[in-house]
Amino acid sequence: MTDTVHGMDGYTGEYPPRLNNPFRYVPSPDVIHAAGKVIRHIESSDELKGIFSEGKMLGVLVVRDKCGNYGFLAGFSGIAGGKNMIDGFVPPVFDLLDPEGRYRKSEAEISGLNRKIEDLTSSLEYISLLDNLKKIKEENNIVISSFKEESARAKAKRKATRAAGCDAATLDALERESMFMKAEYRRKVKACREREEEISARIRACEKTVEVLKDERARKSEQLQEWLFRQYVVLNGEGEKSDIASIFAAEGLTPPGGTGECAAPKLLNFAYQHNLTPVSIGEFWYGKSPEGTIRDSGRFYPSCNSKCRPLLGFMLKGPGTGMPPSEETIPVNENLILYQDEWIIICDKPAGIACVPGKEVQASLTEILEERFGEKLYPVHRLDMDTSGIMVFARNPDCYRELQRQFASRAVTKTYIAEVEYRPDNPKHRAGTYGEISLPVLPDMDDRPRQKVDFEYGKTAFTKYYIEETDSRRKRMKVLFKPETGRTHQLRVHSAHSEGLGAPITGDRLYGGTPSDTLGLRSCAICFRHPATGERVKFVTPDGKFFPEP
Repeated sequence: MTDTVHGMDGYTGEYPPRLNNPFRYVPSPDVIHAAGKVIRHIESSDELKGIFSEGKMLGVLVVRDKCGNYGFLAGFSGIAGGKNMIDGFVPPVFDLLDPEGRYRKSEAEISGLNRKIEDLTSSLEYISLLDNLKKIKEENNIVISSFKEESARAKAKRKATRAAGCDAATLDALERESMFMKAEYRRKVKACREREEEISARIRACEKTVEVLKDERARKSEQLQEWLFRQYVVLNGEGEKSDIASIFAAEGLTPPGGTGECAAPKLLNFAYQHNLTPVSIGEFWYGKSPEGTIRDSGRFYPSCNSKCRPLLGFMLKGPGTGMPPSEETIPVNENLILYQDEWIIICDKPAGIACVPGKEVQASLTEILEERFGEKLYPVHRLDMDTSGIMVFARNPDCYRELQRQFASRAVTKTYIAEVEYRPDNPKHRAGTYGEISLPVLPDMDDRPRQKVDFEYGKTAFTKYYIEETDSRRKRMKVLFKPETGRTHQLRVHSAHSEGLGAPITGDRLYGGTPSDTLGLRSCAICFRHPATGERVKFVTPDGKFFPEP
């Protein structure tokens, strides 16, 4: 790998007829072959291993030239080992690291402001002022507290003198003493405040200078970011050009930091610049996994949503390169109804259909059922689009509220059956094993709908599992899950995370599952109290069962 376009030596398979959707795909054989060559190239070089070992998202784009010859491009996201240009990988859309460029110079100015702020807030003068103010407040509190105690004793004494009886002159003296004590209290409070204000004024002067510097830093950063996204000019399959700022603005959005630095836009832009036709694309992780986020070396992942969806939406316009319709029609079995009465409907949701109306072109399961039954239905809970199995619908608002209450109070028992990757060397992967997983889950705000494990801010998520059987030949195992909480992607994260089962569910595109057309996760059994009769009812799919308690 010395040139930017690499040969597909050793690949004897077919090439896809059109580019895949980078947000929802099963990596094609040619992409897997190209990625394997990139990984072997990295691992043959100590220098490259050092650059990428800390963890980096890489990508490959299989391309075809005008003569019909196939090859592939390799790219990486952001900066690796302090570099954004590495031999054998496509260059960035815009060179941030040019030492003579505006970005580096502006960055140096912002760094200079950071140093000034740090110097001011950590200076001996500022720290001394803060310490003095704290000391003065403590001393003032002692003075005021002591005087209040003295005043209270004097007041009690005056009260006792009045109660014992005294002449007019004594009463007059007691009244004057009371008025003096009150005036003295006000004088002491004023004196204390003046002592504090003298130091506070000097502190505010320092902090005002810091605020001015922070405002200048924010202004320069905003200007630099705005300028930067005007420099990232990309092409699409129709030969059009646009900068990132304009692409996002057309959708009423502001590009987040790092937009344009991911592998996919780098690869596509280079292909268009050199009259190469994109054939298939895939992004994969290499190296150490980032903390909390599920990224396993060598596994494929979809392009990120926050940075890449608007950008790639523009770049993938063009004949043969347009984002393929994820709107393929999913067949809906006529026998999807498992049970119905006048209060509820229990159905077996196919994979690939959304539960409720959304952005998808294909009708949601709710819409399909409402058309079939000719009435409004109330989905009580949801399954991921790719997850199949039991869903509960209420046929009136009262039943809906009661079932929602049961779900919210965790009074509903659910079982999922999953096909999970089997790793014989993992001690958790033993047939007949029961286990529990407790890993808090939090949305990955930079790449929704992905979730991540976060022990500080994540919501509690608890899952029981039972490994029913293992298959060494296929490297698969059948696992029954019993979720005790209902977090988004809970089972998928708990299965894939190294502190969970340590193996993704097959076909799980988001969390590195082995490529498959379908997600190997199915809701197969549910138990709850009937919202109208109050009886405990159970429903099981033909291929399902309830979680076997140990």
